[in-house]
Amino acid sequence: MYGIATLMLVACSGGGGSSTTAPTPGPVSLSNSSSLQTWFFPEGAALTTGQIASFEAQRLYFNVHSAANPGGEIRSQIIPASPAFVTDAGNPVTSNTFSSLLSGDQEVPATTTDASGYGTIVLDRVARTISGALVTHGINGTAAHIHIAPPGVNGPVVFPLAGGPTVWTLAATGITDAQIADLSAGVYYFNVHSAASPGGEIRGRLNQQLRFAALSGANEVPAVATTASGTGVLALDPTTNQISGFVKTTGVTGTVAHIHSGAPGTTGPVVVPLTQTPAGSGIWVVAAGQLLTAAQVDLFNSGNLYFNVHSAANPGGEISGHILPASITIGNATLNGANEVPPVTTAAAGTGIIALNSVTHLVNGNILTTGVDATAAHVHEGAAGVNGPVIVPLTMTPPVSISRTPLAVATTSLAGGSVGTPYSQTLAATGGTAPYSWNVSAGALPAGLSLSAAGVISGTPTAVANSGFTVRVTDSASPAATATRELSINVTAAAAVSFATQIQPIFTANCVTCHRPGGIAAFMDLTAGYAYASLMQSTPPRVVAGSSSNGTLYGRITGSLQPQMPLGAAPLSSGNQNLIKNWIDQGALNN
Repeated sequence: MYGIATLMLVACSGGGGSSTTAPTPGPVSLSNSSSLQTWFFPEGAALTTGQIASFEAQRLYFNVHSAANPGGEIRSQIIPASPAFVTDAGNPVTSNTFSSLLSGDQEVPATTTDASGYGTIVLDRVARTISGALVTHGINGTAAHIHIAPPGVNGPVVFPLAGGPTVWTLAATGITDAQIADLSAGVYYFNVHSAASPGGEIRGRLNQQLRFAALSGANEVPAVATTASGTGVLALDPTTNQISGFVKTTGVTGTVAHIHSGAPGTTGPVVVPLTQTPAGSGIWVVAAGQLLTAAQVDLFNSGNLYFNVHSAANPGGEISGHILPASITIGNATLNGANEVPPVTTAAAGTGIIALNSVTHLVNGNILTTGVDATAAHVHEGAAGVNGPVIVPLTMTPPVSISRTPLAVATTSLAGGSVGTPYSQTLAATGGTAPYSWNVSAGALPAGLSLSAAGVISGTPTAVANSGFTVRVTDSASPAATATRELSINVTAAAAVSFATQIQPIFTANCVTCHRPGGIAAFMDLTAGYAYASLMQSTPPRVVAGSSSNGTLYGRITGSLQPQMPLGAAPLSSGNQNLIKNWIDQGALNN
């Protein structure tokens, strides 16, 4: 879901009772020519303050060049739609503005894509219509719709969107009372489909307030001289107070990043810490499930929250930006040769769309052309009838989502164990974002074993069992991904232990220096032929047959009773300790 800081919402109507027909990007009467081409805005394209003024005054134009007409074969001024749209007008149910932050992990099942998008729908209760738009990043969309279903469930299409492949619109469309109720209940969602994911690659619930931020050193208090910059987005679900979003930075190696509270021109405490995901990417993400308190929601709504990215050189913050509603303006264009200066006689044609965000100044969109084998396409600055310089070069390289390897449990089976024998197996996972955290989600491990968060199953089995259980791994992405696998461990009875061939050699090698006639511990003779009687016939007995925990021998060799034996030497190996334990628990036979 990352790298989407260049994406902007677009909308085709304002709040209240007024509405404006949405410009519909894409070919209106374009042929199926073999020269059908799509030109895309590059990631991070932005306008200066002066260029924004030119856009508002219709002094920006699309121009598509060809070998035959290097100065331009088809052209059109970009006409801004009116009114502009505010991405957050308050609680969607009362403001009639329903926004969404789209990602692959909201799909059912989740997709492993970094594609993303923003969208908004405006309800006009007087006209009983809805309209709006959606902009995507990292996906060459094949279709987009509004579906109906609660989170975690797939539902049918309710409203198809027009356009694509990067900007999708919904012109003013009639809506019933039942559909208004569904919209207000938050069961509508955007879904964008692709060739790779025909069922939907990214999805987002239409129940959020969306705000944006432009980060710079000039916004720090005091200001910081730096060329670093960043953009951010924050989505609030006003029903649950849950937030999602991220900051994308360039030109700074951040050490930490947060959402702080404080009015513009002031500094304030940390409200929400962010996590750089993946490490070193410059993308700082709100953790999955993060909630705001009621007081923090008030700060969100009043514009008194800000993103702050800290660095080693500027530990108080190198770039920051307040999180604010954005006025989004879209512009539409119909390209032909007659608009060129001078005019060009050509059958070529095209349509284009642009979306401008007032907070970040970022632009997105595309041009669709037919009948021309274009060599270049740009946004130029210049009034109708005047040629002007290029301000945004476009590219024919389509947006491509970065597929993440799905998280999976790589361990497919586990070794068996035996009663009384120490056991240790480490689980493995692939994909997702490390580090991982593990737990048992169903069933139970054999008695005596446990699973650590690091994925190590360890302990000493205490009973014969064939235990089935399900392990779950959770990665550190935001939102986190999970994967499960059913496994089993078969614990068998310990193999019979021979006193003569297995236990006595332990005593001979480690104990008889002291425990022998004339030794300092001659009272317990552990030499061959005498050891068994010394252990079993003492008062109280040093070994209680069938219970290693009740005699003194096992306690001394493990150190649970002091002093630990062998005295003054290294403890017995865990294997030897385990053999003695099993011999005792099996009845301490003289075999």
